[in-house]
Amino acid sequence: METNQKKEKLAIIFPGQGAQYAGMGKQLYQNYEVVREVYKEADEVLGFHLRRLIDSGDMAELQKPEILQPTLITVAYSYYRLVEEQFGVIADYYAGHSLGELTALLAAGVFDFKTAIELARIRGQIMDETTTDLEGGGMLAISNISYDLLQDICLDYQEKGKPVYLSNENSYQQLVVSGLKSNLDDFTEKIKAEGGKIIPVRVTLPFHSPYMKEASVRFKEVLDEYEFSGRSEKVIANATARPYDADIAEMLSEQLISPVRWIDTINYMKDQGVLFVLEMGPSRILGRFAKDIDSDLIVQELDRPKEPYYAYQLFRENKLFNKNHLMDRLLGIAVSTKNYNYDALNYTENVVKPYRELTMLVQSLEESQQEIKEEDINKSVGLLREILEGKNCDPNERANYKRDLMAETMLSFG
Repeated sequence: METNQKKEKLAIIFPGQGAQYAGMGKQLYQNYEVVREVYKEADEVLGFHLRRLIDSGDMAELQKPEILQPTLITVAYSYYRLVEEQFGVIADYYAGHSLGELTALLAAGVFDFKTAIELARIRGQIMDETTTDLEGGGMLAISNISYDLLQDICLDYQEKGKPVYLSNENSYQQLVVSGLKSNLDDFTEKIKAEGGKIIPVRVTLPFHSPYMKEASVRFKEVLDEYEFSGRSEKVIANATARPYDADIAEMLSEQLISPVRWIDTINYMKDQGVLFVLEMGPSRILGRFAKDIDSDLIVQELDRPKEPYYAYQLFRENKLFNKNHLMDRLLGIAVSTKNYNYDALNYTENVVKPYRELTMLVQSLEESQQEIKEEDINKSVGLLREILEGKNCDPNERANYKRDLMAETMLSFG
């Protein structure tokens, strides 16, 4: 188990439309005051009881864009506030998929929660009104086909006067196109003929395509009425897959007509030193995309729709970002790992001695109640490495211990 001398970075990511489900966030709402405070503030802005609507199961009402968009921001931001309060975590980068970019800007401090809710509601209203100005539109999630081939097919349809646009570059396994329904029907048959697989996205508009030009212009007019004073360079923009470096209003409005470059976003953050990715909000879609894009990333989601108590148990166990838990686990691994060193003198020198030193260090930190510093963790990891090597533990097993501990705690060992 090697110590790592560079500090790996953390990215926090937020989902957009499509992540919602009835009852999302219920356990955290019931058990944490800071979460209830987020919902209370949202209720004051929206004028109705948001939690009651989510728990009602009335998905038809919840799916209305002017309701769904502020709802998703509220749920995701309540997760963020709880993580902030319980773990004191500050991310190196923030990114959000489509609507989630508003939540990312909120978390980064570019604007306050009230502003985020207002903008999400207006964004939803504008999109809903756009529905009446377009004939039926939609989006298709496509897999089992290469990016280049899909792009070529889209360009061919555009040249034919039946425009279909590549709109979400989600992962190497999933790309999404947008278009009018009349064009998508024929496009579907073409993709199937090329061996592609298609899943219709549950939307009625061709998001992130030139069809949203009117909505983009209208949203820009709204955004121009706000003043954004916070720093935004930690937020990675969907349209450019680079940190925000332009006018906030321009970037957010441009997003509506631009593809979501999620593959490039994840790769950019990885290139900047990101190893840990924490998905905040309902569902676990983005975490799966991230792992598909780069399997070396350590990804932790805070929600699993099929496991209603998952988020609550995660916070109750208090393992994430918990240095005390990490130290206890290091000691536990030292004890429980099977020994393959049968030389008594060698075992005493290379296992017993570093184990005693590790035990004394852990006990000293517990008794003094001092804050565990980075050098304490690095020293402990180094001692565990000595112990595992002394036990003749397989090198692959040692590497797995390190990665498993990093995944369990989201803490870097250097």
